[in-house]
Parts: sequence; structure tokens; C-alpha cells
Amino acid sequence: MSTIAFLSALALLPLFASAAAPSGTFSISPASNPNLCVIPSNSNDGSRLTIHDCDDSDSIVWTMKGDQLVNSATDKCGDISDSGKWSGNLVQVWGCYGDNANQRFTVNNGQIKWNGNNMCWDLKDGRAQAGTQVQIWSCYDHNANQQWTFDEVDEVDDCDSGNTPTPEEEDCDDEESSTSTIASATIGGGLWASATADWSASATASPSAGDYNSTDSNSTSTSAAAPTSTYSAGGDMSGYLQTKGTRVVDPSGNDVVLRGTNLGGWLVWEDWMCGITDNSGTHDRFPQTTLTKRFGEDKTYELLNVWYDNWLVSSDFDNIANMGFNVVRLPFSYKNFIRSDGSYINDANGNVDFSRLEWAIAEAKKRNIYVIPTYHIWDGQEEKYSAISEDTWEGQQQRNKAGELWTKIAAHFVGENAIAGYDAINEPTGSANNNLQRDLYKAIRAGDSKRIIIMESISAAPDSDWTNVMYSMHEYLMMGESDQGYNQQMFEQGVREDTNTYSGVGVPTYIGEFMASDGTLSWMLDQMNQMGVWWSGWAYKTVNMDRWGLYNYGGNMRVDVSADSFDSIKSTWSNMGGISKSRVVDIYTAAAGGKGSWKRDTPVQKRDAVASPRVEQPRLRRSSPAHGGRSRRMAHAGKAF
Repeated sequence: MSTIAFLSALALLPLFASAAAPSGTFSISPASNPNLCVIPSNSNDGSRLTIHDCDDSDSIVWTMKGDQLVNSATDKCGDISDSGKWSGNLVQVWGCYGDNANQRFTVNNGQIKWNGNNMCWDLKDGRAQAGTQVQIWSCYDHNANQQWTFDEVDEVDDCDSGNTPTPEEEDCDDEESSTSTIASATIGGGLWASATADWSASATASPSAGDYNSTDSNSTSTSAAAPTSTYSAGGDMSGYLQTKGTRVVDPSGNDVVLRGTNLGGWLVWEDWMCGITDNSGTHDRFPQTTLTKRFGEDKTYELLNVWYDNWLVSSDFDNIANMGFNVVRLPFSYKNFIRSDGSYINDANGNVDFSRLEWAIAEAKKRNIYVIPTYHIWDGQEEKYSAISEDTWEGQQQRNKAGELWTKIAAHFVGENAIAGYDAINEPTGSANNNLQRDLYKAIRAGDSKRIIIMESISAAPDSDWTNVMYSMHEYLMMGESDQGYNQQMFEQGVREDTNTYSGVGVPTYIGEFMASDGTLSWMLDQMNQMGVWWSGWAYKTVNMDRWGLYNYGGNMRVDVSADSFDSIKSTWSNMGGISKSRVVDIYTAAAGGKGSWKRDTPVQKRDAVASPRVEQPRLRRSSPAHGGRSRRMAHAGKAF
């Protein structure tokens, strides 16, 4: 495809836009300073929107496709970080996904409003200055920080523009257009490799009936280490794993390095990766709230059990083992065990029903695979993500509730050697004096005095009374597919730097979540194997999300929890169909030393190949890097959209 240039002259538009939504191609400027334009800070998923001088690059150009604002330079959509409905949350760009509620906006009376929420694009700190970030804030009609103008931009192909072509443009007639593979929708809310990034993903697993026995096993892991690693993978499951300085050892004293995947989408839903549409305005991770409002709690748990029974099955653990993996990270929610009235869900014997965890651990153990249960969704997260970390009465109440559940889980699984450790809480915001981590450490220790405890969002030396702890970080700044040099730089500034920090305070490192592909993924896995850190990629399975899943269900495995009938949802989840292997499986298998064969319970669905379900129609990718085009805004004699 020929390189795109944009020819125009600077427009002088009215201070406030009219009620009509913009059309065609346009730039977005603060009404208080129309010489500045909204652009992404870089071309990667999660790049924050900032305002800068309106220049000749195509980074200033946007289009409105339905209710999505698409940036021309990056082929990504404006997106709300973390699905967070709080004033001050930042606006980012992310790969476009038609069903992502975080990417739906209405332009009206100069405001850009997040659909279904009374939140509008807003200038951070009210500064109409270059470098200011774009945030969301409660909408107020007369708030000047929320007023934007939209200047029309004309888009012209350089080959037809009459300009002298650049060397890159001389072969215009020979270039072919190519469809892009777009990255994913917003995925959660948390802690990445960099202090400047603050979003996330989540995971889960599915059950089946089966006896559970927590007595010690004499089996030994047979998973092969990757050729580049100087460490042994797996371990002796005759007892607990233990930390030894910056290493982890089994009962025989052998170093243990775990490599695996996240069981995303099983016990914790995320709409974007689970084929779920929810137009109710509920956060991405909480379709259960929408279902409960529509059908009641008992009927909702009926649907949940259908999902659990079908999303993850025994043959999935065969696939995981055949890839050479020896660990699965298993996110869970308090809602898996606690009803809305605060009462625990009990089994036939009157005990807390942990059968889903029991089943997954038993299936993993049969194949010498370790499990890391992870507290992903806590009570209070839906209302305010950061509250559990705050030094407030409400924060302490949330920590107490989370701690109570952890103590029960830890006590229930005492003696189960297939559990590598407990990941205390997924991607929390920073906590004053590490009170969150300290409270959860005590709660887990109240149920199990010897298990490894994995802490996130912490870098200080462990407390003097802490024993057997690891630190974990998540890396989501290496997802771009066009600039491996940039990705490697992010690795050095993220994974490498954090690992050095953790080693400096004497604890081992676990890279609990990450996503990359192709050459970047191969390089990243090789680096982590050489470093001897634990790792688990995101995620094992998704619905038609390409490289985000090792395996994918077809695109017809979709439901609208805000509109579909109970029977329709139940039918779809009872018949999920087959799974297909994604393009990253072989890369992971090579890094983990696996066999590469895989199993499925049902035949693979025959479906047309798609670049990515994040866009409803493929868009053209520029042959040159992002920001390679030129643009200026057009003078339209006061024309406004």
C-alpha cells in the first residue's frame, strides 16, 4: 500500500463544536487552545492520549467509525484505561474491538462522552498546554476542560497528490494493501512492567466432577526445560516448594523454574476475551452483575456452572502438558465462593465449596503441573478498584474480607504439594506502608505457615517476619508487532530492571502475566529462560482473539448478557464448539521444551481465517511506521462538525 499523506491548511473553527458528531477525517483540539491536537504518546497499546502542537504527522488524524474514535496513525481506538469509572482515569489507545464498551463514545455539544457513563474526556489539571494528558471526569455542560473542537482533515494518497514522491513512495504502483492484525481490547486494571502503565488482564479455569485428595504425592515432574535455560524445570512434588534466596527449590534441593500459562476466562470472566457483550454499562470483569440483575442469583449460578463445565476440560491439561508447561496460574473471584448477601457457598457437607479449585489442582497434578491460585476479583473492586489498597476504614474492611477467604483457602489446601504458591492479589494499586500485602500475608499464614506467597505491586525488602515470599510483575508493553527494538528496550526497563530490584532484596521473580508474539515473544522467552525466572503468559484460551490465546474458540461462541435470553445463553455455553491452535503455540512450546501435540474434546470449528476480531472490518496498515504520513488541518471557513 502507498504511504499516506494528508494535505490541508490550518482551520479556524468556532470555540465550541455543534451537536453533530464529526464525520470523515478530523483532528481533536481543546476548545481553549485549538493549536494543540490530541495524539497518542506512542504507537503501542496502552499509549496515553496527550495534547501537542498540531503538526504534519498523521498522529493528529482521527475518524469516527460507529461510536469508536480511531486514530489513523496507529489504527487503534480511544479507550478507557482499566474500564475505570472514576474521575481522573486516563484515556489511552488500544486495538479496536467492536464489542468493547470501553471504546464507545458520543460526541455532542463539544463533549466526548463515554457511552453508558456520565464521564467525559477532560484536560488533566485543566491545562491546555502541550504534554497534558487526557483523562475522564464527571460530565458538566459548562466545564471548559471538557470542550473540544474537531477540525476536518483531507486524506490524499501521495501517489496522486502531485507532490514529488519520497524514495519510499516511488514504487506506489507496486505496493499492495495488507490487512492489519489488531491487538486487544482493554483488559483489566493494574500493574505492568513500567510505572507509567496501569492497566491489565485476568484469568480462570473450569470444573468437572472428580475425587480430590490433598495428600502428598511421590510423583516427579517430567516437563523438559528449554534448551537455553541453565535451570531445571519442574520439581519433586513430595513436599512444598521453598524459596532459597533468589531461587526456588524442591524438597530434594533442586532448583525449580516454572513456565506456563494463565487459565484466563474460567473462574473470572473478562468480556473482551470471553465472547461476551454487555451493553448495560457494567465493568468488563463483571457480566455476572448484569446476569444477576436480569435473572436472579440462583439462575445466574446455573449459567456459571454451565460455563465452568465447558470452558476448561480435562483435555486442556493434556494440551498444557504437551507444550512442556509445568505451571498454570489460576485466577479466582470471591464470587466463586461467596453469595451477594455475604454467605459462603457450601457443599453437601456444609463446608465451603472449593470443588472447582480442587478439580483443577487434581487435573494439573496428574500431569505433574503446579498451580498458582490468584485472588483476581475481590469484594469492592467493582465499585472502586483502588479502595482495598487505601489507608481508610473501607480499605481495611475490604482487606479483612479478602483475608478471611484466603485463610479458608490456605487451610483447606494444607498439604497439597501441587500448589506452587499463592498469588496474594492481582495487580493492586500501591498501598501505603504495604498494608495490603502485610494484611494478606498474615491471612494466608493463618491458614498455612509454609506455603510460598507471591506478592505484586511491591519492591521493598520483605518484612523481617516474612518467610518464603516471591515478587511478581506483569509485562504488557511489548505487544506491538512492528518494532522489536522498542520491545526489547521495554523488556530491559521492565522485566530486567524489576528482576534486578527483586534480586537486590533477596527474593525470586515471577513474571505472572505478559503478551507478545512472533520474534518478540521468542526473544522474550529466551531471555527469561536464561535469567531463570518463573513465567506464565496470558492466556491459555480466548474466544477468537488470535495471539491473546494459545487456543481460541470460534467467533460464533458469543453472547450478549444484557440482551440474550437465559435459554439462548445457556445453549451457547453448553455447546462452545472446538478450539483452534493460535500462532504463538509453537513459540511457547519451543521455549518450554514441549512435544507440541495437542488434544481437543470436539472437532475444530471450520471458520474463515481472521486477522483479529478486534475490528469488524480489516483496516489498511501503512507500509511505513506509524506517524510516517504528513497532515495539516483544512481551512473550512468556520466549518464545524
